[in-house]
Amino acid sequence: MKACLDDTGEQNLREEDLVSWFIDPGVRWNAATGRNTNDTPLLINTMGSHANRPDARTSIPNLFLAGDYVRTDIDLATMESANESARAAVSAVLDAADSPEPAPAMFTLHEPPELQPLRQIDADRFRSGLPHMLA
Repeated sequence: MKACLDDTGEQNLREEDLVSWFIDPGVRWNAATGRNTNDTPLLINTMGSHANRPDARTSIPNLFLAGDYVRTDIDLATMESANESARAAVSAVLDAADSPEPAPAMFTLHEPPELQPLRQIDADRFRSGLPHMLA
């Protein structure tokens, strides 16, 4: 970060500002390929897993969840779904606290209607055991 932020000659980060640092031991430099390797790559949710994901509000009165794994209107592990689950968790916290503050706005994923024919073709191909048309 220091090398990138200080590349203009202006010192933005100082060595004495560093308290500690940590690099995930699962991320390692592979000199042979010139790339990093990752023992724990990103989670990609599987088909049908949406129903098994937890909601932001749990059955434990003071436990609320947020993250891209929490069930939202967005059935994909993305920052958008993480943000949506955070808004759901905040709503649940406000409700549990009987707060008069308004709940954050919730959103529905916009799916452009002009893409519906392509989504239908994709669904039909999947049901028929055919690969994605761009594969």
